[in-house]
Amino acid sequence: MIQEEVFKVKNMKCTGCSETITKTLNNLKGIKSVETNLDSKDVKISMDTSQITKKEIDIALKQKGYPIS
Repeated sequence: MIQEEVFKVKNMKCTGCSETITKTLNNLKGIKSVETNLDSKDVKISMDTSQITKKEIDIALKQKGYPIS
């Protein structure tokens, strides 16, 4: 099932951060699309919930220094 979620990423402060987050997420199985917003520090993710969980997303981003809230 495809689902959209919006996560806050407080450590996202620049375009480099945004690019790292986008690249990290796009490399995960089940991620369909990623949109970042630096102003609001939001990451909008479209994902296939039969292939990936929110916890897996959180772990992947934490490993890069960007925990979600």
